[in-house]
Amino acid sequence: MSIPPPLRVRTFQLDDSGIISFETDFSAINVSAGPSSAGSFPYLNSSGKLDFSFIPGSGLLLETNGVLNTVQSTLNLISGSNIALTSDSFGGVTISASGTISTSFANISSGVNLSSIMTVGSGGSPPGSAILSYSGTGIINANEIGTINVNGNLPSHAGQLLISQPGNTTALWADPIVPPPTKNLYVDGSRADVYTPDGSVLKPFLHIMDAINQVATNNDNSSVPYAINISSGIYSETISLNDARLVELTFIGEGAEVSSGSTHSIEAINNNNLLAVKFVGMQFISSAGVDTHSLTFSSTTNNTNFLAGTLRNPNGLWFVNCVILGTADVFVQDAGSVICDSCTLTVNFTCNNVFQIVLRYCTLNQTGGSQVLAVNSNGGNPKPTGWTQTYGQLVGNICAIGETVDAGSRIDNVHSNISGNITVNGLVTAQHCNMFGTVTVNSGGTFTEKGANGHSTVTVNAGGTWNAALQLGAASLMLNGATKISSGSGSPSGVVTGSPGDLYLNTAGGAATTLWVKESGTATTSGWVGK
Repeated sequence: MSIPPPLRVRTFQLDDSGIISFETDFSAINVSAGPSSAGSFPYLNSSGKLDFSFIPGSGLLLETNGVLNTVQSTLNLISGSNIALTSDSFGGVTISASGTISTSFANISSGVNLSSIMTVGSGGSPPGSAILSYSGTGIINANEIGTINVNGNLPSHAGQLLISQPGNTTALWADPIVPPPTKNLYVDGSRADVYTPDGSVLKPFLHIMDAINQVATNNDNSSVPYAINISSGIYSETISLNDARLVELTFIGEGAEVSSGSTHSIEAINNNNLLAVKFVGMQFISSAGVDTHSLTFSSTTNNTNFLAGTLRNPNGLWFVNCVILGTADVFVQDAGSVICDSCTLTVNFTCNNVFQIVLRYCTLNQTGGSQVLAVNSNGGNPKPTGWTQTYGQLVGNICAIGETVDAGSRIDNVHSNISGNITVNGLVTAQHCNMFGTVTVNSGGTFTEKGANGHSTVTVNAGGTWNAALQLGAASLMLNGATKISSGSGSPSGVVTGSPGDLYLNTAGGAATTLWVKESGTATTSGWVGK
């Protein structure tokens, strides 16, 4: 190895302030095993050996916005990224960035962002179709959705919905209230072709009871409501709902007529599981036979929910657009609710210990017979859960039938035309009604008018109460079943029948001829004296 004259080289290293922080003398020599690449400059220590520990560092570190770059050997500058390189008088270079930088979502790994917003734009296919998704066991957490705080709320099982009620600032996971889908069965008694009925549209049952028996066989009516769709025609059978597996049924008739002769058209006896039954567009015809009840719904067990209604059908027993004809009656006992909407009835309607009876826009006894709507509170058993009195409400009806209301019961008549006679032992109100029959109020009974008019006679017996309307339409008023007050135009002599003590008001007026008193003659037209 030959050693040429030494070449001394002094190196300096400046810190960021331009002050020399490192100074070393090195000799450059020519080594036979020399550097591997041209232009390399080896350094020797004092022993004449290569020693790279003396190679000074550059003192330069690559940073972006004050954060060290992970890879110090690479600086990638992107056009339009607002990254600036600025040299100073000491030979240093400053790298700075300003403004905002857009990047792919794939470039985001982790970190804390206090204010930025990621916006889904209108681009893409389809427009605005950005998706925040996960794979494997990945989890996406959020503590607020649309200003609603959901922090800490986790569903307890699959299928729950995050629900926030109006006005709330928090939300909870809850099971959706979704009524089970109604199962449909079909009946068509007119089918004459040969097939095996299964209750489907294409293979309907031939009898209504076949469909009812299928519901009982399925044994799921406690959780699944059934609708039995009945084609038009005459069905000579009794609809029996006595099976305890029957809970909620709807019968939809397309003009279907149930004609049972002298037996029940419908019976639901002692099936305390029966909560709701609805009949739509059906006609029931029967005649009095061994059993005088055409439609019978009753229980012998006290404090049950018999016909109390469900979430889907809150009305219990419900007739809509139905016709009930014949000489046998409708009998309901120990039921939660009985509703008739837009129905025609020409039969007696008896309700014993029923929580609520409502007749809306019905025609009752359009033939003008002597049928009666009777509401009774027996006070004994059976009676439904929570029962206090049998309560009836008649709204907008045309009633030619009479009403009997026993002690502890009540009927409210609203906007109805009532031509039958009314016997009041309980509570009866008439609000804006035309009442053309007689009203008899017995001991313990109360008859209250609110704008009612048109009744011919109101008889209030001892112990009875009549709260008269401001405008009376009665032709006469009977007090205690004996004394009558009547009115008319002209003298009552020879015209108006009365007994001693009766009063007559002459609407034509005149001195000593306006008030007339019956002083003699029982049930005669004579004996009237003007006062």
